[in-house]
Amino acid sequence: MKKILLPILVFTFLNTVILAQVKLPHAISSNMVVQRDAPVKIWGTAHKRENITVSFNGQTIKTKANRKGNWQVVFNDMKAGGPFAMTIQGKNKIELENILIGDVWVCSGQSNMEMSVANSNNADAEIATANYDNIRLFTVSRKISSSPLADTEESTWLACSSENIAKFSAVAYYFAKKLKNEVDVPIGLVHTSWGGTGIETWTSMEGLTSMKGFAGGLESLKSFDPITYANDRKEKLLAITGPLPEKDLGMKDKDALWANPNHDFSTWKTMKLPDHWENNGLIDLNGVLWFKTVFELDENEANNPLILNLARIDDSDDTYINGIRVGGMIEKYDEPRVYPVKTGIAKVGKNILVVRVEDILYGGGFKADGKDFFINTSKQDIQLSGLWKYKIGKGTIETRSGGNPNLMPSLLFNGMISPILPMTIKGVIWYQGEHNAGRAYQYRKLFPNMIQDWRKHFNQGDFPFLFVQLANFYKAEDKPV
Repeated sequence: MKKILLPILVFTFLNTVILAQVKLPHAISSNMVVQRDAPVKIWGTAHKRENITVSFNGQTIKTKANRKGNWQVVFNDMKAGGPFAMTIQGKNKIELENILIGDVWVCSGQSNMEMSVANSNNADAEIATANYDNIRLFTVSRKISSSPLADTEESTWLACSSENIAKFSAVAYYFAKKLKNEVDVPIGLVHTSWGGTGIETWTSMEGLTSMKGFAGGLESLKSFDPITYANDRKEKLLAITGPLPEKDLGMKDKDALWANPNHDFSTWKTMKLPDHWENNGLIDLNGVLWFKTVFELDENEANNPLILNLARIDDSDDTYINGIRVGGMIEKYDEPRVYPVKTGIAKVGKNILVVRVEDILYGGGFKADGKDFFINTSKQDIQLSGLWKYKIGKGTIETRSGGNPNLMPSLLFNGMISPILPMTIKGVIWYQGEHNAGRAYQYRKLFPNMIQDWRKHFNQGDFPFLFVQLANFYKAEDKPV
């Protein structure tokens, strides 16, 4: 009995020690920016009733964790400057470095805000010179939740540099780049966005209770379990795909096996293109899909250059005609694929067009309405819309985010705004609206309501809330339809 009891006691002791560790949320780390000229909150968890001492920039504050193990201190207003160090002392000690005091901006919205610097104009030149130590970057991990979360995942503050700016929000980056020259203080950017999302998912449950049309969604939210939902989606996907390859079966030592026109395509499945593969049952699938179609040319067309138009591909592609690579882009999900095809690649009669598409996250495939999905020849435009063959080269299932953020209201407020609510901020920049375009009159109320909702929850008064008015998405009509 004693031999059994001793390991149990040791395990219990170690588990208690781990739980007693003072911990910080991801939003508080080395390299962060804290807000100037305003009270600054620092918060975390520890063992219940544990004594905590936090020291920063000449101020030392002592507090005690509450019965749930949560604690918070508030520093007095501080002028812009840095870098400074911070220590958090409980039963363990945490030391943070390279902290600046300046202006902190929350940068949120849908794909407009999400679009990366790598996908902006003159990206290579901009990235090569984007070394600004006074601009700091924090990205909130994608996450839906049925209840407000206290922390985000897999995130940390970074100094802006050529090494880490490429995937950061372009709008946020260029905003900070311009702003730093005007205010001459450090700028902290908290990027929290998700492409294709509606404004109601960014609004709290409390903020929507008085809005018409959301009672059912809010009621469903109370019993919604994102983990169960994600697992159900995973099972449905695997029922369609079977086991997913971990490595791209269509490539071997950079040799595109599945682009070979002599490859046997008879077992490949079909999909109607252009479209995202999520719209064809492959929900939550990330990875590589190979697509194949056939087009025919006469002698005149084959003996003249072609122009291949594949619209926009989400995210990356390698494109082949008759086994010869004719184009490709890496993570340019918003850039049209227009590839010139030299004479000698295509031939008279049937030609094999293969497109290898790699998707990192969320939507994968072809983004087009069919009009810009064609091959331009010397005589005509050959439309490519219709049934294509496809096969999965490799795949993973996206379960980290929990699923569809538009499934019901408040999911992103809970998962991606709630974790940063204790932050002291200067203001918000917002770029969103397309998802709600079909409900424009409702948006007139939803948007100001969300602004008020955020100001209430951040509890820092009427802070600046800057937003972009969307430009035309379709051609403006001269006369009413």
